[in-house]
Amino acid sequence: MAQDFGRALNDQQDDIVAAARKKAILLCERVIGDHNLESRLKRLEQVAWRESTSRTDGVRIDFEKIKQALSAMGPGCFGVKRGNYYAEVYPHIVGRMTLADAFWTAAEQGTNSKAGTLIHEASHWTAVRGTDDHAYGDAIKKLAFAQSRNNADTIEAIAESYDV
Repeated sequence: MAQDFGRALNDQQDDIVAAARKKAILLCERVIGDHNLESRLKRLEQVAWRESTSRTDGVRIDFEKIKQALSAMGPGCFGVKRGNYYAEVYPHIVGRMTLADAFWTAAEQGTNSKAGTLIHEASHWTAVRGTDDHAYGDAIKKLAFAQSRNNADTIEAIAESYDV
């Protein structure tokens, strides 16, 4: 079965996505380079975090993979569809993302941002992290550690905590 990535971006959409992708890469760099990442993760009330250097290193690795995947994407890697959601990917197809109606009205900064959406979706790619959607928004606070660690909205929340 062929995957449907929607129609191509127009020039205005292309500019919006380029800015969001640039910011998403910057947020990934902030996570990767944070020498106090473990402390920050423990303070984030959205994240069920267990103290462990290896787990913190794992988060850095995840964000490095997300950064690499987003850095490799260009304008032709994004499609547009109508729908009351932000975006979608096919987990086995790295580098292709479809953006929907909610993406275009998403915030420029903070929670549920355009950049956060790109990070969220990139984390779904199996070659990157292979996250699931166990919970969204405040519901991620109730996830057990294992589910929190493998939840795309948790990854997004970590990144967006650096968007100040």
